[in-house]
Amino acid sequence: DSATDNTKLPLAGGTMTGTLNINNTLPIIKLTDTNSSGYYSSITQEGSSFKILADEGNVGSGQFRVYVGSGAEKIRILNDGKIGVGIAAPDGTLHIHTASAGSVAASTNADDLVIENSGHGGLNILVPDASYGNVYFGGPNDSDAGRIQYGGSAVSTTADRDAMIFSTDAVERLRLNSSGATITGNVTV
Repeated sequence: DSATDNTKLPLAGGTMTGTLNINNTLPIIKLTDTNSSGYYSSITQEGSSFKILADEGNVGSGQFRVYVGSGAEKIRILNDGKIGVGIAAPDGTLHIHTASAGSVAASTNADDLVIENSGHGGLNILVPDASYGNVYFGGPNDSDAGRIQYGGSAVSTTADRDAMIFSTDAVERLRLNSSGATITGNVTV
């Protein structure tokens, strides 16, 4: 009887106080809005701006949204698998949106990761000094045929320290060393 046992959830309205613990191998909480208006399923924290919404408006859109902080939407996952961080309509598989770059959309030839900002935008690859930062290009026959590498200041190969290395067909083709010299093959320019 939920009226006398505060370990059970109220079946029709009411409030449960304390902590809800689910001790099960595959715990499931199903939330359903039976009046078909508003949110189909939601989890909110009273007195804060935290909300998780699924299928907003009960329209079968299959969208999943997370709101935090100021109450603004921060993350949206669409039913096609696209994820928007800071944007409701992502241009690609993962779209990180700080601010609008203007009337532009990501090229469908390179929309797996979209980084957008109204000013300077960028991507950081941060590694220890004794390691390499890498961007690899490849396919089924060769997963690293094209490479852009940056050698940290303490990598074991002295010539690679603070050097930017460009490779095609898995062979180094161009190097910019720490003194600014451009090396192509065995020729320093």
